[in-house]
Amino acid sequence: MPFKEGPFTFDKATAATRRNDGFCVYGLWGRRGIEYVGKSTTLKDRLTYWVNNPPGPGLTHFYAEALGNEAQMTAREEELIKEFKPALNTLLK
Repeated sequence: MPFKEGPFTFDKATAATRRNDGFCVYGLWGRRGIEYVGKSTTLKDRLTYWVNNPPGPGLTHFYAEALGNEAQMTAREEELIKEFKPALNTLLK
């Protein structure tokens, strides 16, 4: 898997254990593999949002990767979207 951390269970309890400490990309895993790729500087908050408002059905796990700055985070998100072509991403395909 190209993400450096995970898989983690995609649920409220696991999202609550994450920290909001920097530039991250993440992938949400479902029946067809990586279904959504995103970026955030507040990973805990973003995951909690998605757990409460899933971008699609059947998401079970997530992966994450910390990066050094915003430019790296944006470039990595674009790279992962091009690689996986996640069904739930509508931009950057």
